[in-house]
Amino acid sequence: MRNLRSRSKLILILIAAVGITMVSGSAVVWTFAEEGSGLPEGFKKGELPPLPPAEMIEAGKRVYFTKCVWCHGVDGAGDGPSADRLWPRPRNFNQGTFKIRHTASGEL
Repeated sequence: MRNLRSRSKLILILIAAVGITMVSGSAVVWTFAEEGSGLPEGFKKGELPPLPPAEMIEAGKRVYFTKCVWCHGVDGAGDGPSADRLWPRPRNFNQGTFKIRHTASGEL
């Protein structure tokens, strides 16, 4: 009987701890949602930003085809001519996983 009571108390304490953790986590998320994410208003509403000027797009293409294509390939699939000789392998930009970094700044 005594063992059952102490087990019940332990379960009650664990449930309370989980509940408090969930409520406090929700409060943090709610607070940050109220403050905003620092993104422009259009991003918050799901609207696409306007396209950059054509000369900026062309400048980006020139940089990519001068500096990046050798490792990342023409289509950004990480299959450039030098890709087989690199570790870590170049990212496949088509997968959308380039947002999570695996390579420290200045490592390459």
